[in-house]
Amino acid sequence: MPDFVLQVAYNLIASFVFLFTILFFLRPSIKIADKIASHRDENNQPCFRIKFYNTSLYSGYDVIINLRELEEIPAHPKGKDIYVRNVDLTTPQFPYIPRWLPKVFLKVHAHHCIQVKTFENLQSILAQPNKSLQIRITLRHGLSGLSKNFVKDFQKPKAIIDGEYEFGNCLTIN
Repeated sequence: MPDFVLQVAYNLIASFVFLFTILFFLRPSIKIADKIASHRDENNQPCFRIKFYNTSLYSGYDVIINLRELEEIPAHPKGKDIYVRNVDLTTPQFPYIPRWLPKVFLKVHAHHCIQVKTFENLQSILAQPNKSLQIRITLRHGLSGLSKNFVKDFQKPKAIIDGEYEFGNCLTIN
């Protein structure tokens, strides 16, 4: 009887270690650009774009993108409060983002790379010392079904660069 109990305990522990190891290494992963691209779109309107791409080996589902303006306001008697305002994006959600592909396989299409666009003037927001921008990307992993949030903050006007992002797994702006 004691051998049976030890075997069951050993198998349960081994199963949990294996499960958490698999979930740790196969968890969703997104890479977000450090800079915001500013340029004129296909209709010659000034716009701002932020690029991110799926770096995990599995697809992502139910992707929701929020770009928020954060404004620090002095609180009474001390400290700071934050007012939040959503910045409108042309496409704030995607049903599906394909899995990551190495650069060798990217010939014409890089469907796992996404750019979101806004027509609001992000330069004027970041020019104010008490304001910043925050992008939050939430997605569900294709294998495990678990959700994860990815957040990037932009606090200075130098985070905005004139130009467009390079193709594929590259987050630099030309």
